[in-house]
Amino acid sequence: MAEIIAAPTFDGIVCILSSDVLMFMSRDPDSNTLKKAQEYTLPKNFSSAFHYNWICMDESTVCCIAATSNSTSSSGNLCCFSLNSSSSEILIPRSFDVHAAKLISSCTSEITFQNFAGEICSVDISSGVTSKLSSCVPLCCTQLRSLLFQEQDMVIFFGYEPLTRKIYVGCSKYPDTTRFVILPNTDCTSLFIFDSNLLVSTVQGILKIFSQKYLLSFIAQQFEESSDKVDESECYTRKIEKGAQIVNCCLNAMLEPSLIMQIIPRGNLEIIFPRPLIISSLKTLLVGENVPYDKIMAALRRHRIDYKVLIDEIKKVKNLKEELSSLVHSTKKAHSLVLLITDLNIDAYSECIHILKDLLANAVLEESSSEENRTHVRELEEAYLAAMAKLRLLEEVLQSSLILGAPKDQRDLAKTRILFLR
Repeated sequence: MAEIIAAPTFDGIVCILSSDVLMFMSRDPDSNTLKKAQEYTLPKNFSSAFHYNWICMDESTVCCIAATSNSTSSSGNLCCFSLNSSSSEILIPRSFDVHAAKLISSCTSEITFQNFAGEICSVDISSGVTSKLSSCVPLCCTQLRSLLFQEQDMVIFFGYEPLTRKIYVGCSKYPDTTRFVILPNTDCTSLFIFDSNLLVSTVQGILKIFSQKYLLSFIAQQFEESSDKVDESECYTRKIEKGAQIVNCCLNAMLEPSLIMQIIPRGNLEIIFPRPLIISSLKTLLVGENVPYDKIMAALRRHRIDYKVLIDEIKKVKNLKEELSSLVHSTKKAHSLVLLITDLNIDAYSECIHILKDLLANAVLEESSSEENRTHVRELEEAYLAAMAKLRLLEEVLQSSLILGAPKDQRDLAKTRILFLR
């Protein structure tokens, strides 16, 4: 086997075999194992031994760099292979003479690479147009990562140089800047990009998480010569074992960012769940329809993160009333709603508590007619009482249909519960 690359577009990997075969393997959801999905044989005169740094753009396109010159391509050419899934054939690749040394990333129809002059460039494989993005990352860097900030319309590049353990930084907004910009106080052993954060492990056994806010202020200070100081509080740190290197970071089945680290020289793998990454991932999870609030709330509680963080993020990207309605109806463990309400401060979150009170009152009436899940109904009642207690509405709750519909001897019990939940 010559190389293995990730194929996130179809939840699997691509194996480039030494027998000049590309094997696509996808994850089987039933057994949670990888199974062979498709095989492609490279055309003649294209040997996997003379091509490297493969990237899978999508299910029908893979790209690589030619290591040597032959009748079909020259050294440093970017080769793009189009795959025909119906016939398992690979069409004759298109070749771009860009003098590529390393491929960094791919997005839609563009590939980002570093050429032998040390410049980071992008090429549109549909038109062949090449544009320079940065000149601030030296060719000696062994790890190259890119981070896209869509709102600011720019890409930040990070290069790790292993001899000096420095991290070089480049920015697509300033392609002609040639001076080297170095991230301070890193002493890096590995780096990784997750969401809008830069993750760095150091020789001293410290994990550093540079947030989006930190990185943007650092770029402004270094490239725009801004007088504003970088907010160091936006760089989060925690201790890890010395010699640990970052392998990967991804969301697990419980929607927790799992940071996988390998301990050198033993080689064993360890998984940690940094809180800043859990909070950062909320922004991604809240985008789109059918937000999995049940799993989100369980993850926040499991890591002892205040539910106010969730409400604050919802206010930024969604309509509060609509999302709270979705949250109430999608939360399977209604006791999480009690914890949510107790976390909220009446002064800062009065509107939110009022909305939850009305939603829970309706939910209790809807669910009370069903005898199948009395535990869930009781938890909804607890959440409703918690909301009423927060709002200091003791008399109102005693006059509500929830209490009036109960036996008379239950009123004192309800009053006691409200005072307890207040």
